Amino acid sequence: MAGICVDLPLLCRTPENSGLAWTRATVEPKMTIDERLEKLTERHEALTQTVEAMATMQRDLTESVRQDGEHIRALARIAEIHERRLTNLEGNG
Repeated sequence: MAGICVDLPLLCRTPENSGLAWTRATVEPKMTIDERLEKLTERHEALTQTVEAMATMQRDLTESVRQDGEHIRALARIAEIHERRLTNLEGNG
């Protein structure tokens, strides 16, 4: 939407100088109900896509954490087996 000029003079700062000057006001027309609904629909779709992407990322992360847990348990079992083996070798040596 392009701004429209109205004939109401306003006292405001202008880019040309740091002082105050009288200038015309630029007023944006209000959005219609249809425009507002369209904008809300676009935002809703964007939020829906974001939530879906986050849900996919969460599922992937949960699976990764589950696999990491399995790997850690496997390493702990290997460490226990090696510890028992070393204890047995030290006891018989």
